Amino acid sequence: MAEVPGTPDTSTVESSTTIPADPHEAPLPEGTKEETAKRFQELLADRKAKAEELERYKSLGTPEDIATIREQAFAVETLQGRIQELEAARNPGQQKTAEQQELEAVYKKAWAELCKINPNLAKLDLILQRLEAQDVQAGQYRESLNVLADKATADLLKEEGLVNSPENVDRWGRRLLPFIQDDAKLRAKFFGGDPAGAVKAAWEQMHEEVGQQAERKAKAKMQQSKEKLTGLPRPHTGPGGPASQSTEAPKDVRAGVERAMARLGGTKG
Repeated sequence: MAEVPGTPDTSTVESSTTIPADPHEAPLPEGTKEETAKRFQELLADRKAKAEELERYKSLGTPEDIATIREQAFAVETLQGRIQELEAARNPGQQKTAEQQELEAVYKKAWAELCKINPNLAKLDLILQRLEAQDVQAGQYRESLNVLADKATADLLKEEGLVNSPENVDRWGRRLLPFIQDDAKLRAKFFGGDPAGAVKAAWEQMHEEVGQQAERKAKAKMQQSKEKLTGLPRPHTGPGGPASQSTEAPKDVRAGVERAMARLGGTKG
């Protein structure tokens, strides 16, 4: 049979020809297994963290519940803001407007509904109420201390013969305040329930400081007077001169002036 042109001669194919190896079955590079195991552990940890986060979100309710909570919380916040505006505009002792009374009633109801959805808000509200009550008590205590301090200041002004009007009491109170603030013992005495004792001690400290300043000024002025007197001409010691006059320093400025005038008078004639 004649040979068909273009048909390969199978007899010429070598029997030793091998099929190429599958690349997926080739050996892995060194360290690949450790890297793969590390990456797998990271993926497991990330999946676990996301699952825990999802459970926390589920505990808050469905997406619809969360949307409802957000809407009610926004409404409560809006009501609270408007109530605060009205309260700030209200003068002390003035009756609340009809709008403020109505908004406060709606706010109270809305807040109660919100606390039912999320009981943690009720706990938070209770904590805030307690803190607010403590702040009010602390403010009242500080105010009572200030009243007692003002009374003690007024009594001291009266003893010193000064005007103890409210304005003067406030003025002297501001002068005494630094002495109390800068002294740990006086601060403890004041806030410990004895503001009158702290005010009296501060008053004594202020007087002592003022007295020391006045004494230093008086000594400085006398020293200047002595220096001026030493510059005056000395008296003659000849016949008829006042040689028997004392050379001791004068006791005060007046004595020094009189002695200087006497010396000047002895040089005439």
